[in-house]
Amino acid sequence: YVRTRLVKPQPRNSWNESAGLAVRVATILDFYMIGLGTVSFNPKTAHIFYLQNNFGIRNLRPTPFEWKINKWYQLKVEAKGDQLKYYVDGKLLVDYKDGTYPTGRVAIWGGIHSTVFQYDDFMVVGPQVPNLNLSVSSQFKLATSWTSIKAD
Repeated sequence: YVRTRLVKPQPRNSWNESAGLAVRVATILDFYMIGLGTVSFNPKTAHIFYLQNNFGIRNLRPTPFEWKINKWYQLKVEAKGDQLKYYVDGKLLVDYKDGTYPTGRVAIWGGIHSTVFQYDDFMVVGPQVPNLNLSVSSQFKLATSWTSIKAD
């Protein structure tokens, strides 16, 4: 899960301006990207694709989605076997089947060029994900000091 919002839009002629989640990250060049934005000159979409050895986008699945500037959206991905389901605000938008990356890490993804997105409430849950209690409470400490506290 992650909440995100677009703060600064991309140029209309941009090739890849999107942000969301990278899942099943095998390497920095091999992963699924799930997010909102524009990809391959498509209009506004919610989309899933994968990168493989930096040879570009593979198996792109865009779904038209009219996201708005400065509006928060909750993105959710369910990954079970070779099935990836992508939800925006609780609504299933993309049901994707692909077995290229069966396992991997999860990360926040930021598109290229000039897009500016903000993120909040990032959470990963699952049977093999430990609860490390890494939440930040701004009422008691600054986020910058949280890093050194958690590292100790």
